[in-house]
Amino acid sequence: MDTDDKVILTGLGIALLIFLLLIPKLRQAYLNSKRPLAERYADDLSAGRAIIIPANPSNKIKAVIQVVALGTAFLLLRRQLHLYIAHMEQTCAGFYGWNSVFFVFGSYFTMVYIVFAWMFIIILRRHRQVFRDGYAPLWPYDTNKAHIAFKLTPKIKLKWHLQLGFTTIVLIYCLLAPFFMLHASRFTLDHTLPQQLHTFNDRLQADCRKDLHQQSLNPTSPPTPSPATSPPNPATDSTHP
Repeated sequence: MDTDDKVILTGLGIALLIFLLLIPKLRQAYLNSKRPLAERYADDLSAGRAIIIPANPSNKIKAVIQVVALGTAFLLLRRQLHLYIAHMEQTCAGFYGWNSVFFVFGSYFTMVYIVFAWMFIIILRRHRQVFRDGYAPLWPYDTNKAHIAFKLTPKIKLKWHLQLGFTTIVLIYCLLAPFFMLHASRFTLDHTLPQQLHTFNDRLQADCRKDLHQQSLNPTSPPTPSPATSPPNPATDSTHP
């Protein structure tokens, strides 16, 4: 993209922003977002339908600590996993008889499960706190800044219940994702599944041993001997007087 194209795109973006601000409703919403919370929700605050929750930066600090701890544990487990898998692939061994492919498959989804479980716990704790306090913050909100929270009404309760239900459905789908992938790989999800997995595992290990056998028969080119260890070249006629 050359300079002229960038100038044109920038101009179009500015023109679009100006056009949107000329729309009365959007302009009013933009102006309201710049007003203090006490002015924007004065009627709700005076009627007791809403309260202002002060800023609490400690929540963000706790979230950062949790993310760092979870990321560090994830990296350490991933490093140990790679070392263990490399050993398994060198010996064609398995975890309780299973091939490394299954071990990678299971460990990957286990880590994904941990992340989703952590997120679900945070959402569940927030959901319980809202129903315990009786006030639901207006999404999106930032705990580093003061934000508005409305008193729970049947409509707001239904909204939060739907949010929790949708999150639960997504979590269940992620938990069942490995079985969906097995079904897409032509594994039947019935009582014969363990036998199918054992058969597939035996074939993978047989292929692994075959590859190792071929590597032993066709090793890489030997290293070039150094001058100190290489045998002397036979003398030719041209070297004799």
